[in-house]
Amino acid sequence: MNPNLAQLKKYRQVQDPLADDLVAKLIAENGIDIVNHIFTVLTRNYEIKAEMFRGTVGKQIVQYLEETKALPTWADAEKIKTAQKIFATYGGFVAMILNFRSLPMTYSCANGAEVLYKTGLLTAKDGVPDLVRRLMETAQFVIYVMEPNGFTPEGKGIITAQKVRLIHACIRYYLHQQNFDSAKYGMPINQEDMMGTLLSFGALVMEGMEMSGLKFSDEEKDAFVHAWNVVGHWMGNDPNLMPDNYNDAISLGYTILDSEKAPSEAGTALTQAMIVYLTDLMGSEFSRLIPAFLRFYMPKDIADMLSIPKVGCLTKIFFWITMKVLSRGYEDIETNHAKLRALTSRLTIRFLEATAKKYNDNKQIQFYLPSYLSEGADALYKENQNS
Repeated sequence: MNPNLAQLKKYRQVQDPLADDLVAKLIAENGIDIVNHIFTVLTRNYEIKAEMFRGTVGKQIVQYLEETKALPTWADAEKIKTAQKIFATYGGFVAMILNFRSLPMTYSCANGAEVLYKTGLLTAKDGVPDLVRRLMETAQFVIYVMEPNGFTPEGKGIITAQKVRLIHACIRYYLHQQNFDSAKYGMPINQEDMMGTLLSFGALVMEGMEMSGLKFSDEEKDAFVHAWNVVGHWMGNDPNLMPDNYNDAISLGYTILDSEKAPSEAGTALTQAMIVYLTDLMGSEFSRLIPAFLRFYMPKDIADMLSIPKVGCLTKIFFWITMKVLSRGYEDIETNHAKLRALTSRLTIRFLEATAKKYNDNKQIQFYLPSYLSEGADALYKENQNS
């Protein structure tokens, strides 16, 4: 389906009846406090077992997970395999694009940003939303759902997406209890916002990687979008909104973005949290390039809307050299600037390893970093260091 704007806006009042009805049923049977209990168990455990919950709650949740774990009938195994191979090969770039492009662009959607900001209050400390924690959880989510064999019964992708779906249902209930202004912002975590987010993980990532100098065939781009549609199936996205291919996905993504982007305090706060997060991860040698990366990957009007700092001339020059090296498509620079090439090839490792370290220091469960994501970049770094 490729909806027009009027059709699309109707989805701002549609949520996820299947997951929402389960949470409502559990509340009716166990009282409102069960929401916090469910939320805590889902966010603190990888595997979900009935005995983790009070009373009959666990039995009902495990039954729900069992009934919703099947692949959709339209899933294409070859396309999924192609998408997972892309992620295994370019995982570092995917992480970069998510942080410098996809996620910040969603923050420019003022209505959805309000929900993201209020969601941060669920794990707030002293009234300050824990927005950095959410960024790290997003990184873990992407690794789980996109790793090879992630969609098999033994993989982590299916259960991860299923848990996020139930967490979203808990958040919706919480926000409704807090008198969230649905008339102004749309229903919290509605189908339009869910679709926009899904497209930011799929189509916008592929577009961003091509902006970096990487090249993909139409079949590869379609496969990447298809794999994220499959993830969307487990997360409760309406299949009627899912695009058939990359071109439709890009078109739908920008239709949502253009209709929803607007200045907001929530969007600015989320962006500033992203900058703090990236500065902490990348270290001093890259910190001054963060605004340059953000401004390169995002349209100027959105970068200005989110109050991303302007970039000076010297930083721009250094940034463009760095981008050429990252794309690995400029032989003269790679030959003559071995040290710089080594530095930039290390960037993708820093994203992953620093995220893992920071996350593991602040959470009961450990951040999972598969070795294949850093092995390629690490080999390139060592090769360049010795050249």
